[in-house]
Amino acid sequence: MSEIIPPDSVDLLISQAVMEHVSDVEAAYTAMAKWLRKGGIASHQVDFRSHGTALTWNGHWRYSRSVWRVANLRKSGINRLPLSAHLRALEAAGLEVVGHVDQIDTEGIDDGAVHDDWRHLSSADLRTASAWINARRT
Repeated sequence: MSEIIPPDSVDLLISQAVMEHVSDVEAAYTAMAKWLRKGGIASHQVDFRSHGTALTWNGHWRYSRSVWRVANLRKSGINRLPLSAHLRALEAAGLEVVGHVDQIDTEGIDDGAVHDDWRHLSSADLRTASAWINARRT
């Protein structure tokens, strides 16, 4: 069976507010790495906001994993992966992160209001509302 996008055939991949909705980010980045030619660039704008699932932009970090499974089905379909998880997934896929520009938002819930399921997240992850991430296939 032939693939829709042949391996090593793409110079540039761009996504705009898509990757926060992807359920298997690791598989998506792995597929993108396969499609990119050596030196090819993947550029992703990722929106880490609550997408209307909470009263504040980062209020989705208040919900436990079990509550989130129910709440997220009705609203946005966001995966709640923070910036650090996207960066790790890109690198695990064999892409070199060449830079990211983060939009930090200090409004919303504070670190102390985060549910115990998410206390391991850094303050930077909890405050990053959006990021442009550029990665290159080496």
